[in-house]
Parts: sequence; structure tokens; C-alpha cells
Amino acid sequence: MQAIKLQRKYPQVSQEEMFSLIERFNGITTDTPGRVPKANVIQALQAQGESYDRVRETLKDVSVDASGKVEVEDWVELNVKLKTQQAVLPTKAGKVTVKGSTANVSHTINEDERSEFTIHINGVLDGDTDIGSRLPIPTDTMQLFDECRDGLILSKLINDSVPDTIDTRVLNVPKSKPLNAFQITENNNIVIMSAKAIGCSVVNIGPQDIADGKEILILGLIWQIIRKGLLSRVDIKYHPELYRLLYEDEKLEDFLKLPPDQILLRWFNYHLKAAGSKRKVNNFSKDVMDGENYTVLLHQLKPDVCSLAPLQTTDLPARAEQNGIPIIQAFDKLIPGAVIWRRVNKPNAMPTSPVRSMDEDEEGPLPPQGLSRFKAVENNNYAIELAKANKMHIVGIQGADLVDGKKTLVLGVVWQLMRMSITQTLASLNPNGRPPSDQDMLRWANETAKKSHPGTTPLRSFKDPSISSGIFFLDLVDSMRPGIVDQSLVINPATEFEDQRQNAKLAISIARKMNALIFLVPEDIVDVRPRLILTRSTTNLNMELRRLMQDACAREEPDEAAIIALYGSAASGGELSDFVAATKENLNGETPINPLESIAMEILEDVLKRASDGDDGAEELFSLLMNCGRPKEIVIALDEALGNLTHKNTVDSSQDEEDGDMTKLCLLVQGYSLVLPRIIQRRVKAEETVNSMLTAIRTAANASLLVAETQGAEAYLLATLQLLSNSVEWCAKDPSSSPDVYKETCRRHLHDTLEIGAPHVKTYISFKAFQEFYPRQATPISRRLDLSGAESARQVLQKALVLSDSLGDSIQRLVTSVESAGQEDALASFILLVHDSRHAPSPESLEKTMATTLACLTSGLAADEALAWVLRCLHSGSGTIAEDAVCSLSSVLTQIASLSSDPVMRQVAFQCLTDLLSRTSPALSRQLLEELLVECPFPQMRTAAVSLFRTLLLAALESDEPSPLASPESLSLISLILSHDQPEALQQQFSVISEARGSVRLVDALGLYYIVLIRDSDNRTGIRNPAYSATVKETFIDPLEGALARWEGEQSAGEPSELALELFSIRTALERVGSALAKLGVQTSA
Repeated sequence: MQAIKLQRKYPQVSQEEMFSLIERFNGITTDTPGRVPKANVIQALQAQGESYDRVRETLKDVSVDASGKVEVEDWVELNVKLKTQQAVLPTKAGKVTVKGSTANVSHTINEDERSEFTIHINGVLDGDTDIGSRLPIPTDTMQLFDECRDGLILSKLINDSVPDTIDTRVLNVPKSKPLNAFQITENNNIVIMSAKAIGCSVVNIGPQDIADGKEILILGLIWQIIRKGLLSRVDIKYHPELYRLLYEDEKLEDFLKLPPDQILLRWFNYHLKAAGSKRKVNNFSKDVMDGENYTVLLHQLKPDVCSLAPLQTTDLPARAEQNGIPIIQAFDKLIPGAVIWRRVNKPNAMPTSPVRSMDEDEEGPLPPQGLSRFKAVENNNYAIELAKANKMHIVGIQGADLVDGKKTLVLGVVWQLMRMSITQTLASLNPNGRPPSDQDMLRWANETAKKSHPGTTPLRSFKDPSISSGIFFLDLVDSMRPGIVDQSLVINPATEFEDQRQNAKLAISIARKMNALIFLVPEDIVDVRPRLILTRSTTNLNMELRRLMQDACAREEPDEAAIIALYGSAASGGELSDFVAATKENLNGETPINPLESIAMEILEDVLKRASDGDDGAEELFSLLMNCGRPKEIVIALDEALGNLTHKNTVDSSQDEEDGDMTKLCLLVQGYSLVLPRIIQRRVKAEETVNSMLTAIRTAANASLLVAETQGAEAYLLATLQLLSNSVEWCAKDPSSSPDVYKETCRRHLHDTLEIGAPHVKTYISFKAFQEFYPRQATPISRRLDLSGAESARQVLQKALVLSDSLGDSIQRLVTSVESAGQEDALASFILLVHDSRHAPSPESLEKTMATTLACLTSGLAADEALAWVLRCLHSGSGTIAEDAVCSLSSVLTQIASLSSDPVMRQVAFQCLTDLLSRTSPALSRQLLEELLVECPFPQMRTAAVSLFRTLLLAALESDEPSPLASPESLSLISLILSHDQPEALQQQFSVISEARGSVRLVDALGLYYIVLIRDSDNRTGIRNPAYSATVKETFIDPLEGALARWEGEQSAGEPSELALELFSIRTALERVGSALAKLGVQTSA
């Protein structure tokens, strides 16, 4: 039965193949029969010859459930897609594109970085007792990201870079069974919090991101961890010889303030100077791109070895105590809007790593070299002003103190900033909105620790000597999550330093396992440093958010008011990611509880606004709402938000928020797509519900020019295509719905969607056709232009084409629609037809679709598709094009080739014009050429027409067929080109001629005359006749010789060299003509 059911769903698989697939699936090793881990599936398909990366990437498109285990239906779907889909990992110039978290997102991975990072991990973790058996990881696949999913490799890598950061005893290591989702999340919490503790930027990275194997995030995290380890050894205490790098009159204490990368730069320049090099390296980017400085360095250090060190990707971070900007940025983060940025002196930003920082903004990172001391003092004075305005204790501190790096004063300011951040966080958790005092936090810590450990000795203060043993903090975290501390690992009593340190390290690692952000090191607890211990207790308080969420859900029905209040608190405090994490803990717990089930209508509009403003936590929460909220309430909330968006852009169009509106519209469409499968249809037919929903979306999209930008159009198309696909599947489940009716409904809305979005998506399909027919001319253009987004845009249209085909849009139906120019869906049909490689057009096709083609070209809507269509039609079949069609089309192509702002469109339009004239009658071709040369209102086209005429004339000369172009009739056109704007132009100063591109026209005219003289060996045009040559000499050559001598005399040593080069080009062209006339023995006298 299962095989029959699956065969109905996948008719392209024969019954025999289906039985074989099911048998192979059942043969895959798994601990959960019927459900196989993805890794085992990949391994099984690899054994059959499939590529690891291809299987891995295709799995992203397979509808695997939340468990991440592959079931038999998923297995069949995967195998079908592997057979039907082409390569899914497009690679170009050493960079591979992978799919992101949603269908309309992709990321680019540098293959060299991935490979080198994998080599590094294989080397430093080789032989590890926990993960050594998984090494080496292949360097030529994406397996690295899958190996990092459980957090173990990343944890070990952190400890390699900064030893003892993580107490490995708290890591969940697989024994007889693989780790479950909860254990993996705990490991990844440790990774994220520990990475943050050692100074890595982990904004927008959550434990689930690592568990999902998100490539760009994991690669960025690995880079930061490795970089931290590499630079940690650049220190004078490890390398005393670095004292040689001190400048004259520089104090050692000033040298010690330098970050490691600046010390490396000094070291680099020290050896460059010793090698006699005159160059100096100021950065590890532009200054080393040509490889010269590295070569000098390597030869200086070890002439017989040429292995490159990983210095080439080092960055130049700012010194916090020097320019004042990090402190000002901290104020701006803590108190949005408090900083007036125009008062801040900012040097130019510089890149910090090969993987862009997750939280990089317009203010940072900032190199110190760009600011003078005066401006740095100004910045720090402003920072002191902000501190006083926010009631910080600033006594006897001036901006100059911070610039000079006076350690005690700098730390005093930074500590108070940290305290302010902690206070804000705690206030957001307090129902009355007031921050707790130190005594409140101490009381909370004592009371919490006693819950599970009544014998715990309470702390008298955060200076209590008993803290040094680490026992109190172990009791505290164990009370917050009973059983999380393995008591066999606790050393009690702990009187020796190492015993105390082990307890402290264990407490810190367990807190990170609980997703707490800890900046302590074990020595801070052992030495009882009260300020840092206060932050430790505060972090435990922050975890109360999760406990409060659990309390709100620990009833028969979740406490809606409490959950909404928690949402408001988290949103106002910028902690929506924590709210999402707390929600997931309840959803994925042993007894799953849904905190979001009935609060969608209350919070969706606010979540939507925050998500469209770029809050990643809000975007994740939006997806959770769509999947977990009550479907009916979700739809009502989505309808209301969509109506508000439409109203805003029709009635209140004064608000300029197109970018946010576009994001909001796409999120709403995604919302409908997510919730639709969960709607239970009762009274209204499915196609009526779908029609109403899609009509409202189309109205919102049309309300303003929301999709006029390429990125917005792509996102809108992808989201709507997914919704249409889901709509078809959903309607098919309604027995009262007619397939013909709902498919036609979705087909009509697909065409509406394409008409709104597709004309604004830059697929450059015309350039693709140009590359196909003219690869040599296309190559230099493709090198100059960035066409990286074109392929993804074409893939969007291909998805539309597949959906269109499934909805009944046959080739013949599309052709009929396009040929009937007045038909309502002619534009969408034309777009689909052009992108359908199955249809082979012909010159007759061009004539039949001329009305639609001209409409697309003149309106600019789908002009890219129209140019591709023209090229393909002209390059298929034989025969000529009707004269009226040629005249209409040549006029439009001339305008595009002359006026389009897109250089690719200009090039393709000009080629279309060339091909069009070659496919029409010679007489009409000559007439149109004459109009272009003389009457065309666009100067650049008159110049280009010379090249066009030359192409057609040479083609005619190479053909044995009689043609007006390969006859004396061409001499009149050649004379027009030689004499146009003459002799008046020759009387002007050369600077005036040059500005009007007259020198280009002169060189082109001489070039035309020369090439026809040489190539017309049979003198079919009569260009070698003495009478004609004498006329050309008298009317063009001699006047130009005289003018050229005068122009050359006008030039002086002070004139721009560009004019001299242009005169040289004219002189060279004249000499070539004279040489050709002499070589051919052409008489130039009548």
C-alpha cells in the first residue's frame, strides 16, 4: 500500500523503482526504524555514487519534519529531486552559493576559506578523545558544517584557541546513542556563550543555527575562533624579542597597549626594512594583494621555504581607549538616539575579516590611524559628556585621560557602562520596571541557591570569601535547573587553589550550557572579584526569563496575559531572541506546551513591524507564530495587517518607507504560506478562500511601487510562488473543489504576480542569448559587469515556469496568448515563453508576436525578455523579415541602444539592430543605414552606425550573392560618412572637436575607408577607382591633413595628454590609409 500511495504522488517513478527505493531505505542503518538521520541518508547515497554536497543541498528542499529525521516519503522525494534537478551548488571564481534559511535567501561561501579552516581543524584536533574518530573531515565538501552541528568540534576548537575556556566535563558526548536535540542545544549554548566570552562576535547566531548547519554563520564563527587563537600568541611575554620593534622614545607600556595585529604589522615592516625593501605595509589587505611584500618577507625569514602563513587575512581593529568611538557606540546601543553622530569624528571604516562581521554597522569597526590626537580628544570629551548626562560617576576624568589610555580611568568608565547594560536588562525583567539593587540581587541569589540545597551557606555580600570555593555558584545553577550539576565532579571541600579553580570552571561552563552569557574566568571567582561576580549573578537573573515563561505555561491553559507581558518586556529590552529561545524550550520540552497558541492577534502587528525593521529575533518569532498560533486567529491578524499596509500606501502615501513595506509584504505572504496548510476548510470552497487571499495580496502589491527594486521583486515573487504552490496542494485536499477551477484561479494569480514583479527582476536573459550567439564579444563584457545576481533571478523565473506548466500553461497556450496582443495576460505569457527553453522561435514567430514585443520594448516592462526573444528569432530559421516590422523594430532598438542606462541592454539592442538589418532586404537595409548615419538624433548612434555599416558591408563583400551594399551604391554611404560634419568641423579648435567625440568619428571614418580598400579585392564597390579616390583625397584627406597639422601646432607641453593621444590616433589612421593606397597602386588623381 505504501508503495502504491507513493507512486501516485510521484508518477515519474515506476512501480519497480519504487519498491527498490523503499527496500534501499529500509536497509539504511538507524536507531529509529522508519526514521533515518540525514547523515546516514547522505552516506547511503554517497555509496551509490552521489556527491555529498549535492545530496546535502537537495535535502534542504525536501520537506523533512522538525525532528530532522528522513522518512520513506522524504527519501523518495529526495531521490526524485536528485534525478530531475541540475547541479544545486553553483560555483564561480572559487565561491560556492548555498541556500539560506528561506527560499529567497542564498549565501556565498569562499571555498578556499572553508578548505583551509577544515585543514586547520583536522590538524589541531587530531587525536582528541571525544571527536578524533570523526577526523579528518574532507576538505572538498560541505561536511565541515554538518560535523559542527552537535557543538563538540566547535567547543574543542575554542579550547584550542583559548585553553580552559570550556570545562569539557559538562559537554554532552554521545555514548551508545546519538545526542538528542536537547543535548545538542546545550552544547551549542556552551559554544555561543564561550565564543562571546573570548571576544567573538556572535550576534544573530543561535544554538539552532549551529544545529541546522547554517554555513555562513558557522564559517564566520570558525574564522573568529581560529583568528583569536592565532593572535593570542602575539605577545611580548611569549616572544620577548618583540622589544626590538619599539620605536625611538616609545615606552614599553605604550607598546604593550597595541593590539596583536598592529604588532604583526610592525614585525612585518621590521623585516621588510631589514631586507632593504622600500615598501611599507599598513594593512593586510591592499598592501599585500600583489604578493610582493610577502615574497620579500619569506625570503628574508627563510629563503629556502615558501609556505604562506595565515597573516594575509588579519585585520586592524581599533584601540578602544584611543579614539573614543567604542565608548560612544556603547552609549548609542544602550540608549538609542542619545548620540548625535554628527558630533563624532569618524575615520573611514576598514574590513575586519574575510567573513563579514554579523553586527557591523556604519560606525565601526574603526582604525585608530585615521584620527589625530586633537580629534580623538574631542570624541572622548563627548563620551565623558554623555556619561555625565546619564548620571554616571565621572570625577576627575577628562577626554585626554582616555586617549592616553590611563588604565584605571578607562576601566572605571567601561565598568559603569557594563553596569548600565546590566541594570537595563534586569529592569526589563522586573514587573515594576525598576532595576534591582545589589542587595536585591544578593537576596535572590541566596534564596534561589537554598531551594535545592538548604544547607548552602548564604553570602553576606559579593565580597564574601566563601565565594572562592565555587560551591555557591554550583548550588545556584543546580537550583535553577535541578540535576544539571553532576555532583561527582564537584570538589568539596575545596581549599586548594586548583580545586577551587576546577569548581569555578565547572560552574561557568554549566551556566553557559544554560545559555547564560558569562564574561568571568575561573580566577575571578577564586580571587573573589566582586564587580565581576555581580555580573555573574546578574546573568543568572537573566535566565529567569525562561523560568517565567515556564511558569506562565505550567497550567492547563497558558497564561496569555503573562506571556504577552513577557513579550513586551523582551521586545522593549531588545531581547526577542531570548523570548524565542524560551518559547522553543516549552515547545520542545518533554511535555510540549504552546505559549503562542492564542496570542497572535495581540502581538502579530508589533512582531511584523520589528521583523521588517531588521530584528532577526522578531523574524524568527514571526515564523513561530505562523506555525504555532491558532490558524483562524493568524489569518485574521494577517488580513488586518495586509489591509493596513494597503491603506497606508493608497491613502497615506506621504510616508516614505518602501523598503520596510516590501519586507512587510513578503513576510505577510510567507505568513499565509505557512498557515494555509493548517487551515481546516468548512463552509467556503478552498478556491474561493485562495482567490480572496491572493486578490488582497495583489492589491497591496499594486498600492505603491513596492516591487520596483530588483531585490524586492525577487523576494515578492519567491514568496508568492511558494504560496501559490501551497494553495494548489491545499485546494486538492478539498473534495468540493474542482481541479479545473482552482488551477485556473491559481494560474490567473500567477500571471498577475509575474506582471507585477517579473519586469523588475534582472535576469539578463538577453545577455545570456547574446553570449550564446556571440561568445567572443560577450566575454569582455561579462568580465566588466557584475552579473552574479542574474542566475538566481533566472532560477526564480524557472520556478514560475514549472508552476505555470503544472497549472495548465502549455507552450501553445502561451504562444496563442502572446500572439493576441490585446489579451489580458499577454505580458506574463510572453515572460514565461521567453524563459521556456523548450520553445524554439523563428523569424515568423517574431512577426506574429511583434505587437507584444514592441509593447515590451517601448514600455520597458520585460524589455530584457523582448531583446532575448528578438535575438533568438533572428538566429533561427532563414528568410527575411517583413519591411513594416523591420522599420518599427529598428526605430525602438535604436532608442534602446542609444538611451538605455544599462550598458548590457545597450549592447544587446545594438546587436539586435545589426542582426535585424542583415535579415531584411538589401535595399531597405541600405535605406535604414543612411537614416542612421545622417538623420539619427542620437550622436552616439550615428557613430555606432559606422561600425554597423562596416559589418554589413564586409558580410556582403564576402558573399557571392549580389547586394546593393557590395556595389557602387555603397560609395554614396561611404562618402556620407567621410564628409559628414565636414569641412565645418575641421575649422574648429581640436579641444571642441574632442569634447563632441569628433576625433572618434574621424578615426572610425578613416578605418572604414581603409578596411573597404583592403577587403574589396574585386573592386565591386568601385572604391579603388581613380576618380573616386581623387574625390576622397580632395574633399576629405587633404583638408584633414591641413587641419591635423594646425591642431598639432595648437598643442603645447602644458596641454592635457589625452588630446595628444587622440591626435596621434588620427595621424596613425591617416598614415594607414596612405600606405594602403600606395600598396594597392590606387591613383588619387582624376
